[in-house]
Amino acid sequence: MSEHLRLPFYEKEFERKRQGGGGFKPRENRQQFSEIQIYNLAEIKKDFNKDKSKFKQFFDPNLIFKIKLNQTVHEEDFTKFLERNGIKVISPSPESKGYWIFLAEDESLEEAEHRLREYGKREKYKQFDAIDSFDPIPPEDKIGEQLKNKPLQEAEEAYLDIEIWRMEDGKLKKFLDGEENKPGFKKIYRE
Repeated sequence: MSEHLRLPFYEKEFERKRQGGGGFKPRENRQQFSEIQIYNLAEIKKDFNKDKSKFKQFFDPNLIFKIKLNQTVHEEDFTKFLERNGIKVISPSPESKGYWIFLAEDESLEEAEHRLREYGKREKYKQFDAIDSFDPIPPEDKIGEQLKNKPLQEAEEAYLDIEIWRMEDGKLKKFLDGEENKPGFKKIYRE
C-alpha cells in the first residue's frame, strides 16, 4: 500500500475564471458619443432637480436613471467600474445587456462626466464602449399597468401598491419617517 500524496495547505483565495464581457467592441466616434452622453446626463440632472424641488418639503429624492448597454458585460467588473464613477447599480438587466437601473450616489455626476470627457479624448475607460446611452426613466415607466389602464380621477381615494427601491437602512428610515424639517414619505401618502 502506497502513502497518500501530501498537499500543502493553500491559504490564498483562488481566482475564478470570468465569463464573457472581457473585451469591448470599440466605438468608432468616442468624442461624439461622449458629448451626447454628457448632454443626456445634464438633462437627467435637470429633470431630477425638478423632482427634488417638488418633493423637498417631504424628503430628499434619489437620482435614479437607466443605462442602455449594447453588448454583454461581466456584471461584477462593470458594476465596479460604474461605482468608481459615483453610480450604483440598482437592477442589472437579466441578460447583462439591455437596460440597467442606476442610482447616482453623487447627484452632480461630476466623476461620470469627467471620465466621459477623458473617454472622448483618448482610449481610456473602454467600459464606455458597452454603453449605448444614459437615459432618464420617464414617468410612464414608473406607473404600473393597472394604474395606466385606469388612472385615478380627481379627488378619488384608492389603495395603491408602491414599490420603493431598496436602500440602506439609515437612508430608508430617513426617506420613510423623515428627518429634521422633512416629514418623509409616510406623511405624503397620509396627505
